Amino acid sequence: MKRLSIFFAALMACTLSFAQTTFEKVTAAPADWSGEYLLVYENSATKAYVFNGLDAANGYTTATIANGKITADGLVTLTIAAMDGGYSILLKGGDNDGKYLGYTAAKNGMNFSTSAIKNTLAIESNAVAIKSGTTPSTMRFNAASDQMRFRYYKQGQKPVQLYKKATGGVTPVTPVAVESVALDKAELSIAAGKTATLVASITPANATNKSVTWATDNDKVATVADGVVTAVAEGKANITVTTADGAKTATCAVTVTAVKPIDGMNYSVDLGTAEGYNTWTVDNKELSSGLTYVWKCDADKKYAKGSAYAGSNKAAEAWLISPKLDLSKAEVATMTINHALNHLKGNPNPLSVQGTKDGVTWDTLEVNGWPAGNSWAFNDATVDLTSVISASTQIAFVYKSTTEVAPTWEIKTVAIKGSEVVHATEIKLDKETLELEQYRNSQLTATLTPAEVSDIVEWTSSDETVATVDNNGVVTAVGVGTATITATAGSVSATCDVTVITATALTCAEVVELAKDLNSGDILAGGKRVVRGYVTEYYKVPADDMEKYGNYSVYMADTKDGGKIFEAFQVKPVDGKTVVAIGDYVEVIGEITKHNTTIETVGNGAATIQKIKETGTALDNSTGDKVVVEKVVRNGQVLIIRDGKTYNVIGKMVD
Repeated sequence: MKRLSIFFAALMACTLSFAQTTFEKVTAAPADWSGEYLLVYENSATKAYVFNGLDAANGYTTATIANGKITADGLVTLTIAAMDGGYSILLKGGDNDGKYLGYTAAKNGMNFSTSAIKNTLAIESNAVAIKSGTTPSTMRFNAASDQMRFRYYKQGQKPVQLYKKATGGVTPVTPVAVESVALDKAELSIAAGKTATLVASITPANATNKSVTWATDNDKVATVADGVVTAVAEGKANITVTTADGAKTATCAVTVTAVKPIDGMNYSVDLGTAEGYNTWTVDNKELSSGLTYVWKCDADKKYAKGSAYAGSNKAAEAWLISPKLDLSKAEVATMTINHALNHLKGNPNPLSVQGTKDGVTWDTLEVNGWPAGNSWAFNDATVDLTSVISASTQIAFVYKSTTEVAPTWEIKTVAIKGSEVVHATEIKLDKETLELEQYRNSQLTATLTPAEVSDIVEWTSSDETVATVDNNGVVTAVGVGTATITATAGSVSATCDVTVITATALTCAEVVELAKDLNSGDILAGGKRVVRGYVTEYYKVPADDMEKYGNYSVYMADTKDGGKIFEAFQVKPVDGKTVVAIGDYVEVIGEITKHNTTIETVGNGAATIQKIKETGTALDNSTGDKVVVEKVVRNGQVLIIRDGKTYNVIGKMVD
């Protein structure tokens, strides 16, 4: 099982010619609805959410829209057939394959049945109206972030579309391979609690499979979903996008800064009281005939209400504007509003929140937490005010309506919190000096004063040919010599002097003894080890593995007939091509792990292997005596090991 990854890597490397199914958008009611369809919510002009046959949160598959068509394979389709008084809808594919779709008696539900259920179909307002039930409910899409599903709804939610399988149905496709992927940001700095979006661009633009996956290497600092990065806590994380075709990658280095509330700068108001409401002002920019106001304070019900319904929907625009707020000391600011929204009736939301620094230029601010628009239920929403921070910040709740859409917006409370970034005044490392053998690693820990700061520790090495350091302070020895590791936080820094010495070569028996207490799958702490011994047996055929994967596996022992003591698993030749022979004396450099009971190197080409000269004798130039020496070629440099010490040259090598 542990080598299945080799098979899948080979499978992914293959380039296949394949065919995909094309579906065209239904824009007018046909005389006959029979045929095979996709049920789609158009998230944008190019992005579709396709029903996956489940009544569940995230009950969709993402697809691309191009020129009014969706071309893809493996999607759940609907087969529509005429029945008495309507149509049956049969699912093809997914967990409910072979079941009929219809309305259930439960509120906002969906029924999957082995018997046909009657639906009616029509085109209404450029959307498809699929209705089912005694008191018909309509198939819609719930776009709420924690719902994201298709269902039959009594009211509200988003309209859906049908895409019909095109004549012929299958379009031959000659795959265009992905060459690379890039992100619009190589670095991103973001405050804890905030979000930012990364955009991936694939080259060439006409690549057949543009699917990507997103990942973070530190979800305690930042998470990512569909390119949206959420800052969790201060620290550093790398966000990586990987293409499904060719596993091409691009990475953005994310720095998350912490925020600290500023005492005395917070603002809150209850707009459901006359005292609070009267600190705000109303600017009626448009009031239709018969409409005397939009905004008012309903002190009995304890909310401010915006509505343009007066016997009928009226066209209006009215702004409810805050007093000027001094947020100049803040580096970030967030507003929380408790509000409700009704009578939207499934239409696009015409309401907005605006912000200004100077009372002249207003910007639309993103609201995270708009109500669905079909109930009187209140919920909290947050608005990032960082872009409008000033000494005279103002916020406006902007109500707009038409004769077709006049929702009711009710707001209870508003709270604004400003925050500042706290900088470090001192940094200390737990080690001022460090000695490491080549290829080994060690953790450096930085302590900041004060303890709670927004600064992120930046790690650098004065010479990466000697020692490197990662974002977490882990130092890795590369080559013999000295280097200085510097940790910087804002304007303060601290250093550690690192000395790298020659690695100690382990026998096969020694490395097995060292790693014997590991649990299966664990990696021996401290970095890579140097292991020497004889090749006693091949795993599979190394030449074949080299051709497919660029690495191969062998068994080793401390004698030529010593059996399978240690496994050099999926190791890569130092020169990139040479396969060692059985009986060769070799040097392997890599991390050590345990698989079941076998001690071996960490695979996938992470370890190296090369043939070296067995122990021999040489003449010491100073005395003429013979001494035991060993010749090693490492990183292209010829070294001689004598009495456990390494030299560039000693004496004259003899057989």
